[in-house]
Amino acid sequence: MSNNNSSFVRNDIYPSEYLYWDLFAPYALFKEEYIDEESEKEIISSYVNAVNTLCNEIKKQNHGGVGVLATVRADTLTIPFMFLIRHTVELVIKHIRKGCKLPANPTHNLMKLWNETVPIIKSLNCGFDDEIVQRITDFITDISFVDNDGTKTRYSHDNKGNIQNRNPVFINCENINRVVRTFSEFAKVDFGEIRNESTSHETHRPTEER
Repeated sequence: MSNNNSSFVRNDIYPSEYLYWDLFAPYALFKEEYIDEESEKEIISSYVNAVNTLCNEIKKQNHGGVGVLATVRADTLTIPFMFLIRHTVELVIKHIRKGCKLPANPTHNLMKLWNETVPIIKSLNCGFDDEIVQRITDFITDISFVDNDGTKTRYSHDNKGNIQNRNPVFINCENINRVVRTFSEFAKVDFGEIRNESTSHETHRPTEER
């Protein structure tokens, strides 16, 4: 479908317009044999970049400097930040599940997804030792406290009309961002290859950022 007259979205642009337009999904330029795997990795890395960008902006907007009390804003970025966090974690878990040949699960319940995934990743030599698994489990438990079903970071009311987020909750954006960036590194691991090889196969293990 051609859409080259729009002021908002186009299928193609002239070289003279490159300064004003951005490519929506760069993986569309990949060769057919790479696009399936790389598209998932690119979407995950895009969300990680967005999370990191929002984290930095939250620090600037809410924390004016050392010893300055946090600013409470009506147009806070913390809600979209947590939405992106949840979605990024969900994408990484589902990417791992796909590589491990686990059946697709449409749920947005992160704890359910993760708990179903843990047994098989523990059986593989893929860089998930018990300490990392427990750290990720604790992290997912905490972010699920904020939003356990993916609705509380999207809607002010549930489907029965009840107000969500009635009680104050405080988040540490920098700590959350750090763990998500580390966790997202597992999207680069070829779980399909690991699954087909000996459990003694040496694989990349991400180093947590300091």
